[in-house]
Amino acid sequence: MSSTIHFHDPANFQSQSDEFISWLSGKPGVKVNPKIRLADLRSRAAGRGVVAQSDIAEGEELFTIPREHVLSTQNSKLKDLLSQDVEELGPWLSLMLVMIYEYLLGDQSAWASYFKILPRKFDTLMFWSPSELQELQGSAIVDRIGKEGAEESILEMIAPIVRANPSLFPPVDGLASYDGDAGTQALLNLAHVMGSLIMAYAFDIEKPEDEDDEGDDESGYVTDDEEQLSKVLDDGYDIPRPLDDDLAGVLPDELVLLAKTLCMSSDELKQQVSKNKPPKPSLGHKEVTLLSKAIQSKQAQYTTTLAQDKELLAQLSQLEATTPLEDSARRQKMAIQVRIGEKEILQTLSDMLRSTTSKRAANGDNDASRRTKAQRT
Repeated sequence: MSSTIHFHDPANFQSQSDEFISWLSGKPGVKVNPKIRLADLRSRAAGRGVVAQSDIAEGEELFTIPREHVLSTQNSKLKDLLSQDVEELGPWLSLMLVMIYEYLLGDQSAWASYFKILPRKFDTLMFWSPSELQELQGSAIVDRIGKEGAEESILEMIAPIVRANPSLFPPVDGLASYDGDAGTQALLNLAHVMGSLIMAYAFDIEKPEDEDDEGDDESGYVTDDEEQLSKVLDDGYDIPRPLDDDLAGVLPDELVLLAKTLCMSSDELKQQVSKNKPPKPSLGHKEVTLLSKAIQSKQAQYTTTLAQDKELLAQLSQLEATTPLEDSARRQKMAIQVRIGEKEILQTLSDMLRSTTSKRAANGDNDASRRTKAQRT
């Protein structure tokens, strides 16, 4: 979600977009399909985005960017200015270090026009305060942020290089250095911004089979048959909503097998282990009861009800209709939307499990009756 407040110079938003397209189109070998354009999508909370101006055929090339113009550890001059091998940091941290260096170069960077159109502020969870994260009470997403681990890697691997080379990494915000609490926090903030940009826009480009063949111009970007976009770094968080009325089509076999195993007695478990194969992923009364209790336990972790969340969301949406929400209020709205989605999914699953139990009870189909039938057989 990107709006005006996420960009450094919103007053010149369009001129920066135009400058970027002019800069990009002027690079040797760059091709941009005239059927697409860079559009201002802030009114839809989407920042900048590529949109189609006319119908595009399936498989039609949208743009090509030769390898030498891509912002990467190989193309940045930083690798020639440091005594150590930047790539020893690994693909993630090396790119983060290069981006910090190029960003601090300002207009002197070969990618200055690119940096100018990138957002400077983010609403990703990495930037939320503890009180803002509390709005995600009950959600498993909080455990997936990974901020502590990321900061540990930054301080251990990137900070020593930055601090040892002040001429290459000038301090920001009027600081004398990146030492001390203030300097450390400034460096972490800068690294988190670059890390968020990487997660939003980075990709892997396969190395050519013969890296020594510098005459190979077939190094197109994304749409060239000679290149493959092999991996997109994505921080997406997605919980699929059940689309099937049948539990078997909703619950993964792995979850059903786990529930079945947890419901086994010691003797049943030993017998199953002796067979040297997993049980069939079928849901009996005990498994349904276990899953229902697990859902109830999860629902109890939320401090608000679904109805309360919907009321809060309506209030914030009404407020947003007249004035842009401030950071905390905007993030509160995002958290409420997440909570509503999770609660609706949990409630749907709970209803499906309850319905399954009711149908089986009406048909006299339970674990005890099945055991009796098996004994009679």
